[in-house]
Amino acid sequence: MRPLLLGAPLLAVILLAACSSDDEGGGKVNVVLREWAIDTDVSSLPEGDIEFEVKNEGPDEDHEMVIIRTDLAPDKLPIGADGSVDEKAGGVTAVKEIQEFEAGRKSGATFTLDPGKYVLICNRVDERDGEKMVHYQKGMRTAFTVTAGP
Repeated sequence: MRPLLLGAPLLAVILLAACSSDDEGGGKVNVVLREWAIDTDVSSLPEGDIEFEVKNEGPDEDHEMVIIRTDLAPDKLPIGADGSVDEKAGGVTAVKEIQEFEAGRKSGATFTLDPGKYVLICNRVDERDGEKMVHYQKGMRTAFTVTAGP
């Protein structure tokens, strides 16, 4: 009986080592902002720490990236009075943001995101030469999914 008791802790250590993984989820997504689109190199990553490396290719406008958690389609988010996405409306939760930055520059951050459906948007509203430009409505939006587990 004694060898069985000594073997049980060893077996537990072996099983834990076999079940653990160096892959802790998360990952990196490269994002390109430009007039008038948002492109990503991946559309889905597992939950965990997700690094967003964002490049503003402009060529003219400052852009931002807001991460919205929602089950709505990217082009169906609720709109506020100025035409931008109403980030406080029902059915959307603005969870994280990379502040606006100039064309030709890069920015980034790492966020811990839970599993779910997200939409990445630029929610800026500008006026140029008397014309209002609502970046979201001009097409600056894309779906992104965070899956459960690595």
